[in-house]
Amino acid sequence: MHSAAGGAGGGPPPGSFSSAQKSKFPLIKHMKNPREIILHRSSSDSATLIADNQELLLRILHCLPPKSLIRFQVVSKKWLSIISSPDFRRLHCRKYPSTAASSTAASALFLFRKIGGIRELNFISLDQEYVNSMGGIFSRLTNFVNGEILGLHSCNGLLCIEFNMNYSAREFIVFNPTTNQHRVIPLVKPANKLSYVHPYVNIAFDPSKSDHYKLVCAWGDSDRPKFRFLVYSSETGIWREMVKTLCIVESWSDKLSIFTEPYHFDRGVLWNGDLHWVCKTGDDTICFDLDNECVKPEMPDLPWSNGWHEVCYFGESGGELYVIGLNNPQTLLFNVFSLKRDYSQWVVKSYIDLTPLVTLYPAMVDQRYDPADEKMCDFHMPYFLVDEANKKRRLVISLDGKVISYSIDDMTVKEIAEVEPGLLFCSLRDATKYRWSEGCQHVETLACV
Repeated sequence: MHSAAGGAGGGPPPGSFSSAQKSKFPLIKHMKNPREIILHRSSSDSATLIADNQELLLRILHCLPPKSLIRFQVVSKKWLSIISSPDFRRLHCRKYPSTAASSTAASALFLFRKIGGIRELNFISLDQEYVNSMGGIFSRLTNFVNGEILGLHSCNGLLCIEFNMNYSAREFIVFNPTTNQHRVIPLVKPANKLSYVHPYVNIAFDPSKSDHYKLVCAWGDSDRPKFRFLVYSSETGIWREMVKTLCIVESWSDKLSIFTEPYHFDRGVLWNGDLHWVCKTGDDTICFDLDNECVKPEMPDLPWSNGWHEVCYFGESGGELYVIGLNNPQTLLFNVFSLKRDYSQWVVKSYIDLTPLVTLYPAMVDQRYDPADEKMCDFHMPYFLVDEANKKRRLVISLDGKVISYSIDDMTVKEIAEVEPGLLFCSLRDATKYRWSEGCQHVETLACV
């Protein structure tokens, strides 16, 4: 009876939980708008992750410019070991676009000239951000070379320096200004030592094709219009002498002497895998086949429009070989020639009119020139840059006491530096101007020497 009454008097209905039973099971309530929180990894944790992952670290380091990698060598012993290893540097040279052809711009020019019996070494930084770093590189270079410099040539970041030690022993040194590494290379003379005079040395280095470089040395014959070539390979460490000599046409025979040569043999240009020189009269060029170590038999003539002409610039930029020339001494209109890759002909690529610059820089026109037999322009072009990707062309112009950069396409002028004549040069007319043949392009590289 009581049990029946209890059941009817409000006990828990069938299937329900008692209060004691409810305490044993947590009540789960799903949130309608749950919060979403993102936790960022700390920079120290990221650095640790990269440092511990060798493959990831190498991928990142291979993408960095040489100047940054030189600084990062002090991060740790591990980074120093990686960055300074020859294997890493060889691979970096192949992957990083550090050649003159692939670089959008050079950071600076090394300048070397012989003027007034004095040999001068200097540099021009083409961008303000490189002034301090180039000053450090130039200081190391001048401290390193204690002897008298006789010649300077560069190619894709490596310098070849010819100098006298104690005015008796002539040496060649291959120097990497970025890493401060160098190698001394002994000079070997041709078999006929007596008749050959001062040599002209060029360095050829293409890191996209090989880890090794070559030196090409041209010796002029003091008695005949003939040149002999010797080639040094860093791979073998030996000099090889060409069997055949280069004979200049007879019209050159009366112009040859110990002091004059028909070609700019001290300013060869590496292009299309070979070394090239331009004639001082601007009539033709020479191509030296580096693989076969010989002079190619024929090269096309430059298509000048009249008898008077002058080469104002000869060099490579953006993968093309250029000659900038003047063929009318009474104008400031310059022809830009480009050589076809199959060597079939030189073509007129464009024209450059520098007349608008005279308003800003009247010193670009020589007021003392004789229209009958002299050119009116009084400036030089040490460097020419073509950036095909961005459709930009830029000239570095050296005029009286000043170096400027001129963007041809948008006619923008940027003043780079002022040049003051030294005490020994104050009486010389061209003391504050640098020619194209006196500038060596500087490109950063980790290449081993």
